[in-house]
Amino acid sequence: MMCSHLGCVVSVVALLVFTMAAPPARADKATAKRLTEQATLAYKLGHFQEALEDFSMAYGEFNAPLLLFNIGQCYRELGNYERASFFLRGYLHEIPKAKNRALVEDLITECESKLAAEQAELRRRQEEEKEQRALKLAEANLLAEQQQPGSSSLLEAPAVDRVGLLGQEKAGRSKLVAGLSIAAVGVVAIGVGLYFGERSNSDANTINQLAGWSSGAESTYRDGSRSVVTADVLYAAGATVVIAGGILAVLGWQQGVTAKKALSIAGLAAPDKGPMTLAWSF
Repeated sequence: MMCSHLGCVVSVVALLVFTMAAPPARADKATAKRLTEQATLAYKLGHFQEALEDFSMAYGEFNAPLLLFNIGQCYRELGNYERASFFLRGYLHEIPKAKNRALVEDLITECESKLAAEQAELRRRQEEEKEQRALKLAEANLLAEQQQPGSSSLLEAPAVDRVGLLGQEKAGRSKLVAGLSIAAVGVVAIGVGLYFGERSNSDANTINQLAGWSSGAESTYRDGSRSVVTADVLYAAGATVVIAGGILAVLGWQQGVTAKKALSIAGLAAPDKGPMTLAWSF
């Protein structure tokens, strides 16, 4: 009665999808229904790629909007959050007043948060690879200078700004602390959400044990419904804040490590050769 579990949505979509207004007469509704039944079974068995293919073919035969929701869920389970968000938004575009709109919006928020985290991780790896290449370049330059005293550097690069690197190291530590603090706030929000979730379950059990409907049962039902909504909002908000804080903390940690590495290499320069040069990028 107050279920908000994501899996229960998909299990009923196949039953609802053919109640929509019929598209043009050329659509093969019987074939679409057969494909939808196959897809639903595959989804329940965890064969999400197979379910995605069958739901997509079903939509090609009979373009019922609810199939867009099913396709989005398959992409979500497969970890393709960009495509999942695309199809879930398409579903809401086709059915603006969908009864499960709040749930779908939460799913879209979840997908876009995970997509942003993936993109941030990709950028972090790219920056890390770039910094590793710069370090190797700088080490090769230093080695060449040590092996050939008096010769010019084989690799031209800007002089090291020690003060600037120290500032970057300090800024990295600040970002790390701020990110961990933000993530902690998200964890607290999720914890409060768990409390409201348990409270809604308790209210549901209370109603189920009642012999009949009364004003007290109605009040309990309203309280439970509010708890469900509050829990869902806190889950979504908490997860988003945790991800944002985690990304900030990782970026701060990476910035601090990079600055330390640069300072460490700079410390290897011989005093009689003047400022050391490094190939570096920030």
